[in-house]
Amino acid sequence: MNIIENLYEGNIDPAASIVPRNPEYRVLIQKISDDLLKWKKKLSEDEFAELERLLDLRRKLEIMQARESFIQGFKIAGQMMVEVLNVED
Repeated sequence: MNIIENLYEGNIDPAASIVPRNPEYRVLIQKISDDLLKWKKKLSEDEFAELERLLDLRRKLEIMQARESFIQGFKIAGQMMVEVLNVED
C-alpha cells in the first residue's frame, strides 16, 4: 500500500513508532522506573496511588503538547511544499 492508503486504513501512527535515537533516552527510562520503585516503597499505598494519578495527568498533558507540535509541524511542512511547488524558475 502507498502512504495515502496506509493513512486511510489507519496504519500510520507516528506516536507509536517514535523511538528516540538519543542514547540518553533508555538511561532516563530506566532511572524513572527505578525512582518509581523507590517511591512505591517509601509511600503508603494511597499516597503512591495519588502520585500515579499526578503522573498520569502529566503524561496526558505531554501527549497533548506532542500532538499539537506534530500538527503544527505537519502544517508548516505542507505550507513549505505548496510554496516550493508554486515557485516559478
